[in-house]
Amino acid sequence: MTDPAGPTFRDKLAPRMFLILHDPFTGKALVRATAVRLAVAGAELAELALARPDRGQLIALENDRVVLAGTRPRRLDYISSFVVDSIRNQPEAHPAMTWAAALADHVFDLVVTQLITEGIVQRQQSGLFGRASRRFPAVDLLAAAGPRVRLEHALRSDDALTEETSACVAVLAAVGGERTLDIDRAARRRLTAAARQALPLDLRSLVTGIEVAHASGELPQSLRLRTSDK
Repeated sequence: MTDPAGPTFRDKLAPRMFLILHDPFTGKALVRATAVRLAVAGAELAELALARPDRGQLIALENDRVVLAGTRPRRLDYISSFVVDSIRNQPEAHPAMTWAAALADHVFDLVVTQLITEGIVQRQQSGLFGRASRRFPAVDLLAAAGPRVRLEHALRSDDALTEETSACVAVLAAVGGERTLDIDRAARRRLTAAARQALPLDLRSLVTGIEVAHASGELPQSLRLRTSDK
């Protein structure tokens, strides 16, 4: 259950990242499917690295490795609980790159399930000759398009970006997703660089790990972690 004093599911970075990286009309991903999954998992890690009004920072990076931080609140939504428990259950600390890749598939599936449950998107599957393609067109168009509209508005505004928005932009850029934004290329490059620079060191290190995971492709078997659902 989500703490009523904290962000609702729709306000969290992970579902916002999913919606930003899908066309609300066709439901098609705007970047490669692997990039979407990494971005969604990376956004959830960034969420936990942000200090929220209802709680402190829940993860941090020590020597470039993800560790738990602060006190876990009594109420934490299922997706965040899954990630926190997965980190806690590891006997050793691991880099952000490893966590982003290890969590990508399961966090993506959890986010999709919740978006469908809340009536924001639907799942459509089609394919020829055994090659299936999954799409997630909007059911609630305003809710599905909202995160992209608000992000583009924030980037065009003269107001300083919040830390949360900066984190969203930086994670998006880590998988090449900033190119999907309807903003002038030069301004987009300048704004994404500024967003990353504005982040605290932990979040900048986390974003670097997501970039490395994206560039590295599939996680080697030797680095795959045992997440809390296995």
